[in-house]
Order: sequence, then C-alpha cells, then structure tokens
Amino acid sequence: MWGRLLEASAISDEVFASAKQEGLDLLEAMHAATVAAFDSLPDPEVTRGRLRLIADQPELLAQASMRVGKDSNRVLRHFSDGGLGEQTAPYLALAFGTVTFAAWIRWAQSADPSPEPYLDKAIKVLRMP
Repeated sequence: MWGRLLEASAISDEVFASAKQEGLDLLEAMHAATVAAFDSLPDPEVTRGRLRLIADQPELLAQASMRVGKDSNRVLRHFSDGGLGEQTAPYLALAFGTVTFAAWIRWAQSADPSPEPYLDKAIKVLRMP
C-alpha cells in the first residue's frame, strides 16, 4: 500500500548509523535516513500514487496514523539509544513521524520530483530538548 516506502527502513537504519558515526545529531541523522529511504525506492511515482490515494481516502488516512505509530517504535529506539530520556524520546519520535508523514503527503500532492525539500522543512519544526 505504501509503495515500498516503509520497506526501505533497513536502508534507513544503515544510513542512520552511518550519519551518527559522522557526528550528526539525532534529528539530522533521522532526516538523512528518511531521505535515503526515498532514494532507495525503485519507483517513486508508485509511492506518490499510493500516498495520494491514502490522502484522498479518509479511511486510509485514518489507518495511516496507526502505521506511522508502528514505525515510530523504530524511531523511538534510535532516539532512546541516542541518549534521549524515556520521558522525552516518545514525544520526539511521534512528532518526527507525524511531520515526516505530512511532508510525504505534501510531496505526493505536488508535481515536484523529490520530497527532500518537504522533508527539509518538516525537520526544521522539530528541536532537540
């Protein structure tokens, strides 16, 4: 349903680890991992079409938050392993998933070839505690 976007998480995890080794902070590393996930997609237009379908169907859009919530556990693990406390990491993980999903939807509804500018804007609304 997601056009292989969520299946790209293995690549995301590798890029996240590499970005952390290069000294990027947690949000920058997650951003790099998200962009890498897009870059790994075999056909971004399939992803765009599926995201448009999700955005246009209230039932699918409502279920999307459940799927983003599942992926949030992976993000939460990265934030927790990166030193964020248990009182902070869950909020930042959920916020990251929410703004990232909004960026993907905005990109899908555009004619732009890459979601990177949308993801760049999304990450800028977050801050590390």
